[in-house]
Amino acid sequence: MVLYGLDGMTHRSQAYGLLAVGLREHWDLEQLPSIARGKRGKPLFPDFPQLRFNLSHSGPRALCALDRDEVGVDIQQITLRRSAFLDRLLSPEERAWLLGLGDDPEAFTQLWTLKESYVKYTGRGLDCAPRSIVVPLLSPGQSGTQAGLWFCAWGGEGWRAACCGEEVPSSLSLDSLTL
Repeated sequence: MVLYGLDGMTHRSQAYGLLAVGLREHWDLEQLPSIARGKRGKPLFPDFPQLRFNLSHSGPRALCALDRDEVGVDIQQITLRRSAFLDRLLSPEERAWLLGLGDDPEAFTQLWTLKESYVKYTGRGLDCAPRSIVVPLLSPGQSGTQAGLWFCAWGGEGWRAACCGEEVPSSLSLDSLTL
């Protein structure tokens, strides 16, 4: 797995430019192949089914992962959310963890990106209650495993990001993801 990050986007189509750079640098593909959607909407390369990728963008930031196995990434700007929704979104263990951190919006956003990266890894979409999606409870800069999958969390001023895959990235630099 290889990860790429971008800051300063002015248009969401720039995330595909990030994907094109990754494909050129990592798989020597000079052009961005055609992109299709799987049954549940996960993007794929129909002409290169052995190459997997995932993209996420939020505000001026984008995150891209490339792998030969399934992979999922998510990046989110930190926003306030209503505590009333937490019981529907988080398991009792996750809720206790979050409350132990002072019901911090940054910690909630990190947890949500971990859940979203898993959902995007599976390609099934949000087909179950979010509180039933089990992920490791990580802070920015930490990695961990859950059910045989590898997760990593990143964060910076005003944003959080996460990745889920079957292996630790071969090129992972937290500095390059300090967006």
